[in-house]
Amino acid sequence: MKQAFSVAFLIISLLTFVLFCFFYTAGWRFSTVTTGSMEPTVEQGSVVVTKPLQISTTIVDQIILFHSKNHQANILHRVKNEQIAKDGTLVFTTKGDANIVTDRVVVYPNEVKGIYAFHVPYIGYLADFIQKQLLWVSILFFILLLICIKKKSLF
Repeated sequence: MKQAFSVAFLIISLLTFVLFCFFYTAGWRFSTVTTGSMEPTVEQGSVVVTKPLQISTTIVDQIILFHSKNHQANILHRVKNEQIAKDGTLVFTTKGDANIVTDRVVVYPNEVKGIYAFHVPYIGYLADFIQKQLLWVSILFFILLLICIKKKSLF
């Protein structure tokens, strides 16, 4: 029974890793939502999955993840308008669902990291904790790995 569980765990882990690598190389990204500007659509503490931007169609009313030079951070907001800037380039006006007014700065397509695909509520708190405590989590993981190796089974 332990052997079957160990093999199943290894297969599931390997498939998860392969899928993660495939989607990551295809441009899909994972980000943690750190503010409530998109509530109630996307809750603070959620992990958001974004897919690559394709400008072949309009993205008005879609949610995008973009890098703000003003805030030096990634921001998840909804596109409210598309327009052509004075220099002839396409720009987006964005707004958080919970915000009253649109953002003051327009977003250029090269600043867009991706288009919202889906989110997993509250798991971002765990991801943020692991990231901040990476050293301790790594030590704990290696201790557990050593225990498993010593017992010659995964569980």
